[in-house]
Amino acid sequence: AELRDEPFVAFRPGSTVRRAVMLGAHNCGFRPNIAFSTANIGTVRAFVSAGLGVAVVPESALAMAGPPLVAVRLVQPRMERIVTLARNTARYESAGVAAVRRLLTDRIRGLRA
Repeated sequence: AELRDEPFVAFRPGSTVRRAVMLGAHNCGFRPNIAFSTANIGTVRAFVSAGLGVAVVPESALAMAGPPLVAVRLVQPRMERIVTLARNTARYESAGVAAVRRLLTDRIRGLRA
């Protein structure tokens, strides 16, 4: 709710993060003022760094190289997204794909612990 008067730099319509932002704002009783919209996380970072607005981004975006940002963790509403790994178990799984699958599942299990 504290962001209601801020201009937002948002991801393009239909993106997962944008839907989460719109829903979160709605649940807090406002509609965000989308000043800029882009599909590129680098552009979002550049616009925010230039002072053109605020943005809700995945935490991983903070580790990216680029212009400086100040991060503020959102406490309310809690926002999360679901990421899914899908594969056809009837098909051959190469050693590389198996390694990536194990890495991802181990990392996700570690986050939940």
